[in-house]
Order: sequence, then structure tokens, then C-alpha cells
Amino acid sequence: MKKSGVLLLLGCLLCACGDKDLLKLDKVDGVENWTPEFNLQVAYAEYSAWGLIRQESGEGAEIIRDDANNRLVIRHEENNIYTLNVMDQLTLPQMLAEINVNFTLPGALVGSTYPGPDPLTLDKSDQVGVQFSEGELRELTASMIMGYTVSGVSDYTATITLHNVKENGAVVSKALSGPTGAINLTDAVFDFTADPNSLQYTLELEVPVGATINSDQLSVSFTFEDVSFTEIAGKINERPVAIPSGSFNMNVDFWNNFEGSFAFTNPRVGLVVEKEGLEFPFNMAMNFTAYNGEGGSAHASLSSPQVSGDTLWYQAADIAGLLSLPPKDRIDYSGSVILNPGGTGEMMVRHDGTAVVSAIVEIPLELKVSGLTFNDTINVGKIDQDIVDKILEAKLRISAENYIPLALGNGNLILLDELYNEIDEIEVPNFIDAPEVDGGGVVTAPAGSDNLIELTTENIANLVRAKYFLLSVSAQTSNEGQTPVAVKPDDKLLIAVSVEAKLNISDL
Repeated sequence: MKKSGVLLLLGCLLCACGDKDLLKLDKVDGVENWTPEFNLQVAYAEYSAWGLIRQESGEGAEIIRDDANNRLVIRHEENNIYTLNVMDQLTLPQMLAEINVNFTLPGALVGSTYPGPDPLTLDKSDQVGVQFSEGELRELTASMIMGYTVSGVSDYTATITLHNVKENGAVVSKALSGPTGAINLTDAVFDFTADPNSLQYTLELEVPVGATINSDQLSVSFTFEDVSFTEIAGKINERPVAIPSGSFNMNVDFWNNFEGSFAFTNPRVGLVVEKEGLEFPFNMAMNFTAYNGEGGSAHASLSSPQVSGDTLWYQAADIAGLLSLPPKDRIDYSGSVILNPGGTGEMMVRHDGTAVVSAIVEIPLELKVSGLTFNDTINVGKIDQDIVDKILEAKLRISAENYIPLALGNGNLILLDELYNEIDEIEVPNFIDAPEVDGGGVVTAPAGSDNLIELTTENIANLVRAKYFLLSVSAQTSNEGQTPVAVKPDDKLLIAVSVEAKLNISDL
């Protein structure tokens, strides 16, 4: 066979990476004293930033493509870290109010019957305060028993009118009968808008001719008891309500590809208060402590949020420190809800009203990192033993085109068998360069890398057994980790690993 024919055959076979009969040199005859060089690609990987960090949805964090803002965001929502029943936090009276009215009668009538000739007409209009120490009531819907007692006369007719109370849309006006009695008020609406915490009434009483006068004081008293609140509205005094301590795990998969710490530049924590059957102004003071599972921790105390609807957003330096740990293990929390800060806001609470507090952690992939170790595994195409037996010397060429603003530097390329057992370890002095970025950390031009690594005789022999390459190399963002960068969803990294070898086939 002519040398040109052998070269053509060799070239064709080398293009068939992965075939178990990739290159059977014992089938080539008629060549002596020839040491050809060849380049065999044994591994290829293409990463996108989105593919590198995306993960299946589950109980942990979501990795979100925020295409509207061309960014990647790590987002975790921890639902229902606390449920607040506001009614449980208020001291609501069992006796809402008392009314005591005394009419003074002429002493000459005491012990006698009222002679007439016309009935004795008495009335009084006034207001009394309701018993609510928590603040100012504007409106109250409740059911209760209005008990009354009349003394000093044997017979009477009377009506009590509650001017700022309605039942079924009509002003409450009730007739009294007998020395004692009880009147049920059902879902009565007390309107204290004009005068907070004040119940306005008029009592009209008539003593008929012939009634016995027992005292010079005709007394009528009312109690509003056994109160069952349906809804209250008004102002309550500021009060903190403790949130019991708890913890959650973000479960971010891609963090496990890195060993070290991050420096996120724009993370934030949100506390969402979902209210049902109530409206009230609030603030929250929270403590978070993050743990990385390696003995490291970071703490943040949050008290000055930006309010957006029912979400309180905290975005400060201590948040960046907390989440840049990163919290691979867990985040512990505790704190308090401050109801009606300053005591000036209006609130409405139904008896079954609740507020459910959830936590949101958002981490845009805007960061700077240095001193990290990146770990990932790629498949290796099979290299036939016949080739390895003929290799005189070999180098590993690592070629890359990098659009992700991350440099992979010195480290190791670890050869693994099909069971992921380590076979060999090859030192990598420089793996992949970082691309250029602008002042906002956005890639302006990709980086092309082409690095050669000398292989030892042992390395060459172990290539046959290798099923995977484990990359374990240092990582840092562009400009040696000093400039914050923005990782975009479609940023990509292309890696090709080839073996460049000189073969000894002089014995063919």
C-alpha cells in the first residue's frame, strides 16, 4: 500500500471517534520507519449559561430565564413561614359598653301612684364610650346581647334608639318591657366615623297614670355583653407580633459545581404578606442566618424595606453577604410583623381574617467570583488500545470559544472509568480564558483559547480506560474576578479536547 493511501485510510478512521474498531493498526501493511502525527478529538462539550445552571423544578429554587430583562435569576419562594390571625392579637372586650340613665322624680311622688292627669314623659340623648383599648374604632360589626334593668317605677313604656348602630340596614330602636330584659343584636353595624369609640343613644320613657313610684330616681341601665365580633375597622396602636424561628433550604443544584464563595451584586429578599379578610399597614423586622454546610455562615438583620403592594423588598449590602456565602445548607429566620407602624394607619379585620407571610429570595446572575473551583464531567470517546500501543508521545489540546464571562484556570483533568472511579489525574496549568466585558460586565467579545498539555506515558496508557473527564479547575470572572459581570441566558462555552500524538508504526 502506498503511503498516500495509508494516510487517507488513517484520516478516515480518525474521524470515526467512538467506534470500538476506531483504528486497528495491525490491519495496515507495507509501512516501515514511519512516525506519523495525528489529532484525535476525544471529548466535546457545549455549555450555555442557561444549560449550566438550569435545574428541574422541585421544592428548591427555580432558575428563571428573565428574557424581558435578558438575565438569569435564581429564585426561591418559601411559602407560609408564618400565619397571622390579627383578631388573636387584639384584646377585644366581652362588654363593649354600658349606658346608665337616671331621671330624678319629685320626692312627693315617692311611695304613691302617679296621679296624672297625663303620662310622665322622660327622655335623654347622650353618648358613651365603647371599651376598646387597642386604638380607635371607626366601624364595628358584631353580635351581642343588650341587657337592661329598669328600677324606681312599677310600670313604664320605653324605647332605646342607638343612632349610630344599624341592624339589617335600619337604625336600631328597641322597646323595653319589664324590670329586666335582654335584646339580641345580630350583625349590628356600629358606625363611629363621626366620633371614634362613641355610642350615641336616645332613651325615651313614659310613666303611665297609676304607676307606682318607688324611688326619687328612675334608673335605666344597659350592658352590651357577650360580644362576638364579625369585623372591625379603624386604627389600632402599633404592635409587634413575633414570628417563630424556622429554616429552609434553597436547593440550588449548580452551586454544587463550584467550591468556594460568590459575590452577588444585586440580590434581594422579599417578604410577601397575602391578606384575606383584612387590610392593614405593616412592616417587618427579620433576621436571617445562612449556612454553607462547610462551617461558614453569614447573618443579616432586615428592617428598612421598599414596599411594593403587599411585598416588602430588602436589598442591602448585608443581603449580598448573606446570599454570596452561598447558603448551600440552609437559611434560618426569625423576626416580627409590626402592625400599623406609628399607629396612624387605617385597618379592617374580619373575624376570620388572616395574613400569610412567605419569603422570596431572588439572585440575578450578576456577580464577581474568584478563588472558586469548578467541577463538571464530560463524556470521552473511546480510544482503541491499538492506537495507544503505538503512541510515542502525546499532548492534550484543549480548545475553547468562551462567551460566558468566566475564566477557568489551573486545576486538574481527572480520568474516570465507567463507574466514575478515578484512573488518573492530569495537571492543567491554564484551561479557558475569560472573554472581554464592558463596564456593565456584559461580554463584548468571546475569548478563544488553545492550550496544550504534555501527557506522560502513564497518562497515555490510561486514556484507553477513561470513560469520562472530570474538570476540576479554578474559576473566576473576567478581569481576575475584580469586575462584576452579568451572565446572560444565551452566553455559551464550547470546549473540544483532542489528543495530538506521534505514532510508532515502523514495525508494520
